[in-house]
Amino acid sequence: MLNEHYDQPTLPSSGKFFQIFSSPFDREIVALALPALGTLAIDPLLSMVDTAMVGRLGTLQLGALAVATVVFAVMFVGFNFLSYSTTAQVARYYGAEVPDKVGIYTVQALYLALGLGILLAGLGWWFAPQIAQVMGVQPNNFDYFLAYFRWRVLAAPAFMLLMVGHGFYRGIQNLRVPLWVVLAVNLINGGLDYLLIYPLHQGIAGAAIATLIAQVVGALAFVGLMFGGATGHLYHLRSALNVRWQQMRELVRVSGDLFFRSAAIQVSFVVASASAAHMGAVTVAAHQVGMELWVFLAMVVDAIAIAGQSLIGRYLGAGEPQRAYKVGLRMTQWGIALGFVLMGVFWLLRDLLPHLFTSDPRVLHTIASIFLFVVCFQPINSLVFVLDGILIGAGDTRFLRRAATAGALAYIPLALAALTWGWGLPGVWFGLALMMLIRLLTNWLRFQGQKWVVTGEAVPQG
Repeated sequence: MLNEHYDQPTLPSSGKFFQIFSSPFDREIVALALPALGTLAIDPLLSMVDTAMVGRLGTLQLGALAVATVVFAVMFVGFNFLSYSTTAQVARYYGAEVPDKVGIYTVQALYLALGLGILLAGLGWWFAPQIAQVMGVQPNNFDYFLAYFRWRVLAAPAFMLLMVGHGFYRGIQNLRVPLWVVLAVNLINGGLDYLLIYPLHQGIAGAAIATLIAQVVGALAFVGLMFGGATGHLYHLRSALNVRWQQMRELVRVSGDLFFRSAAIQVSFVVASASAAHMGAVTVAAHQVGMELWVFLAMVVDAIAIAGQSLIGRYLGAGEPQRAYKVGLRMTQWGIALGFVLMGVFWLLRDLLPHLFTSDPRVLHTIASIFLFVVCFQPINSLVFVLDGILIGAGDTRFLRRAATAGALAYIPLALAALTWGWGLPGVWFGLALMMLIRLLTNWLRFQGQKWVVTGEAVPQG
């Protein structure tokens, strides 16, 4: 419970550093991180099921799907700020025990999500042919791309509402509801995929329609639960339906900071992939394998980061800065420990993991040239992701935007230099390693400096 008493914890000794439940905060962290991990693990199944079903239709359809999936990954991942910004502020209001403000803020987030989703759906549908041309879609699968893309992009409003739903429930420390919603969305998508593609003969468009219907159902489930369930009554969402421009402006500011933070990081990864692609097919294939392992780490550690967003916001909203700092410190210890575990696993499986992705000896040889980066940077990357979650939960979004931009500005010249001066893929990954070290240094100094420890029910202005 919010007012439950804790004795002020001391920092764990070196002998207890990696012991689970040696801190009074561990049970809270695990209670939030485990369902978050389940949600993160289930979520990618949408694209995997589409790929499996469409792959049986033919190579042209699968190629069209692959290009469309990349576009949606860039489009939709860039809008995860809706979830983060909602989590940070709702968690503060939850900690401060002001349910009316939870309702007002959440409704503004829903309005913003719906507006952005409608805009994105309209632009995506209208400019679908131009997007296909930019992505290099060939004439023989151009129609397949349009058939899938135009139906799938109509799910943008539902996707945006899903992001707010995740943020709301994370903010009120209930991650079981998002887990069940995501599971239901994937079950509906899988069943409709088969029905629409095969018995109803809708082809690749059927896969997109199935995803559209599943995400609309998920969005309606979130909204229905928020407005009509126990939480809807508790947080008075139905009495907060008017647009509140002051809260909307603050939401837009925080969301903008997080959007540009994500954009800086995504641009860095795009430049890395583009540099590798210019080095040849073998090099870019090896780079993609390395990035897949990197993304796997991000998914695992992001569960702790999500717990950080929720707990940090709650404690700061409740006016408990010492608990906020100490639970944040404990999460960094969890992040480092998990990073070392992953480092050990990756090293033990170093001869097996690359073979899961390719059997080409040239690609395997190139992967070997960067695998030490993948292995050795697991603890560093893990700590960076956890610190990001802590600072997002504190609403320290302007700092995160600037830190991510600084890392991108340091990395991009190195990636281009690796291409220009023939450093090969190790040069590209050396730049990525430097970027992560910069983010680690800036995030850690910010965390230890405790300027992010600002109490009160409102996210700080910056």
